[in-house]
Amino acid sequence: MQCSTCNGNLQLREGQGSKGFAVHLQLSCIDCGEITNEVNTSTTTGRAYDVNRSMVASCLSAGMGHSGMQKLSDGLGLPGLHHKSYNTHVDAIFEKSSEVMEVILALSREKVLEFYR
Repeated sequence: MQCSTCNGNLQLREGQGSKGFAVHLQLSCIDCGEITNEVNTSTTTGRAYDVNRSMVASCLSAGMGHSGMQKLSDGLGLPGLHHKSYNTHVDAIFEKSSEVMEVILALSREKVLEFYR
């Protein structure tokens, strides 16, 4: 591929804005530096990257805390999450889980009441 401005060669590089396991990629010209295209490797829900939220949820399911996730990340050669970011994700997962639990309990109560009527 060639740069549309100067016909120079393009390179793929990591741009600013990478957060945890989500990476911001830029396709830019080696000669003039113009950024031809840029993309994030993860979608977002609100301000959180979905890949980071999924990684925290997976680690929690496996019984790993922040330190375990950092060791796994280091072993795979991936960047990790700051402990404050990790805790923010844990809080959001807990909040969503609590909402789902309330819905399930309400449905269960209805079924039990129906059964005994």
